[in-house]
Amino acid sequence: MKKSQRLLPVRQLKQQEERTEAKKLAQVQQELAAAKQQLQELDSYLKDYFNTVSSQQSQIHNAAQLGQYQNFITRLKEAISRQNQDVMQREQALKMQSKKWFEASSRLKVMDELIEKARLEEQREQDKKEQKLQDDRPFRTNGGFN
Repeated sequence: MKKSQRLLPVRQLKQQEERTEAKKLAQVQQELAAAKQQLQELDSYLKDYFNTVSSQQSQIHNAAQLGQYQNFITRLKEAISRQNQDVMQREQALKMQSKKWFEASSRLKVMDELIEKARLEEQREQDKKEQKLQDDRPFRTNGGFN
C-alpha cells in the first residue's frame, strides 16, 4: 500500500477532530450571543424600571414602598453584574475554543500537505519507472544493439 493511502485514515481522524472543534466553536458562539442578549435585556429592563419609578415618584407614600423599589433595583443590578461575569467567562471560552479549532485545522492542513508530498513522491517514482521502461525498450525489442 502506498504511503499516501496509508495516511488517509489518519487524515480522516484529523478531519473529524477539526469538525468536532468547529461544532464546539459554533456552540460557544451561540452561548455567548445568548448571554449578551440576556445582559442587554437586563440593562434595558433596569432602565425601564428606573423610568417607571421616576414617573411614579409622586405615588410613593411611605418608606416601605421606597425600600421595596431600592431592594428590587439592587437585586437587578446584582443580576446584571452576574450576567456581565457570565459574558466575560463565555468570551474567554470562545477564545480558548477558537484556539483549539485553529490548532485542529492546522493539523488537518499539515496532514493534507504530507499526503500531497507523498503523492508527488509516488508520482516521481512512477515516472522514473516508466522512463526506465522506455529507455530499456529498444534493448528488449531488438535484442540489444545491432
